[in-house]
Amino acid sequence: MAGCGGGDGASNEAAKAIYQFGQADFKDITPNRGVAPSNNTLSGAASVATDGVKFYIADTNNNRVLGFNSIPTSLSATADFVIGQPNGNFAKNDPCIAIAASDCPISTTLSSLNQPSKVSIDAGRLLVVDSGNDRVLVWNTLPATNAAPSFTIGNGAGKPAAADTLFGPLGATFAGTKLVVADTGNNRVLIYNTISALASANVVLGQRNFTTGQLTPNCPKDTVAIPDCTLDFAITADSISGPSDVWSNGSKLVVSDQANNRVLYFTQVPAANQTAAARVIGQSNMKNQGGFGSGPSALKQPRGVWLDKNTSYIYVADAGNNRVLAFNTPTADGSSAIAVYGQGDYNHVTANDDDQNNSPDLLNNGNGKQEASERTLSNPLGMATFATAGSNRIYIVDSNNARLMVYDTN
Repeated sequence: MAGCGGGDGASNEAAKAIYQFGQADFKDITPNRGVAPSNNTLSGAASVATDGVKFYIADTNNNRVLGFNSIPTSLSATADFVIGQPNGNFAKNDPCIAIAASDCPISTTLSSLNQPSKVSIDAGRLLVVDSGNDRVLVWNTLPATNAAPSFTIGNGAGKPAAADTLFGPLGATFAGTKLVVADTGNNRVLIYNTISALASANVVLGQRNFTTGQLTPNCPKDTVAIPDCTLDFAITADSISGPSDVWSNGSKLVVSDQANNRVLYFTQVPAANQTAAARVIGQSNMKNQGGFGSGPSALKQPRGVWLDKNTSYIYVADAGNNRVLAFNTPTADGSSAIAVYGQGDYNHVTANDDDQNNSPDLLNNGNGKQEASERTLSNPLGMATFATAGSNRIYIVDSNNARLMVYDTN
């Protein structure tokens, strides 16, 4: 594995990206390169997905998904099509099509996007989490144009919490024939046994039932007689607060429990409400939510999660620590990472700190603007891995640096 594994306090050189997409060079961090959005820029991107041919980036602050007919392999790469903007226009970034942003709640169309936060591919299907519109969009075949989705999940109402509503979801994943959604604003994870238009969830994690959720993180079990779980309770193996992403292969399930500064690992996709997680990453046990920790076994506001099917490594976008960590599949709570991207060791956490002096690197022009490099990250939000003959790569969405970083992991 190419990521740095240093954790003894000594400063090491961080893993070096082989190329990036979104900027003209490795130094610039300006969203959209300081101009209107185009087919080679990003702004606040959050997620990436590929099947080895098609390639998609959730370009969140541009309210669009960029699509590529092949995996980009150089600084000069450009997207082939855009989803979520009128007539496939790369220069637009409106949250709704041909209307003012303030009208979005009443004028959202099937083809519009508002803060898309996740893209995921499985068995020739694509999903996009349309966070600002409180829904998940599903394409039954991978789109190669600005085509409308096949259907949506989540009725767009946002609230109150119910089996068929979502409120600011940030993550979702196919799980074989099922769908799993990180319903962030409702402090819960929903599992749908069938993937169909406006489906209702069958299983809820993190809440007593389908009607609790908003402002009720770490909700207690049904045996606790407190209406709507309005009080804050101790952290347990079945509590969730602000989940930000999910990953599944149809059997295992990984949940990024963001506000509890941890990642939950389930050995099976749960079939019953409030199923307890088997293991926790980022905390020493299931009862801790910890402070904002660094080191090889701590997390700070984790976002994206990914389990590599070839190595079984679990990758975590440790956004608050400006790094991506890799872990072996856990067999005990509180395991330590085996590799890090974005930092030279496990004890440094500052954004864009190439010289590892605990301060962001600045451009040498006196304006105080940060400078990135091929080794630094700032608020990474998502990643994906893909292996081809002789090449294993990880694609990391470096959100605050407005770019996608690509590393060899051989």
